Amino acid sequence: MSGPGCDVCVECSRSSRVYPRTRTGEAICRSCWRLPEGDPVALITTAVTSVTPDADPAAVLRGVESIAPVGNLYLMFRLLWEIEDTLAC
Repeated sequence: MSGPGCDVCVECSRSSRVYPRTRTGEAICRSCWRLPEGDPVALITTAVTSVTPDADPAAVLRGVESIAPVGNLYLMFRLLWEIEDTLAC
């Protein structure tokens, strides 16, 4: 498969329609894509409370639940990765 919307998968090297992208923005096909392990809401909550240890954990959880793109695990992990990358700077 080649043409518009197609790219070479970073995992299998086949040219196919890009499903999502990896954490680093590389193309990955539907066959190779696997969600990271863990509950993204819990991981986001842990990341936020790591920089605000005095915050009420329940309030942080409610805040994360109110902004997390519920139902779209890929977008929740993208949010987590953005937080982690920001904290690493």
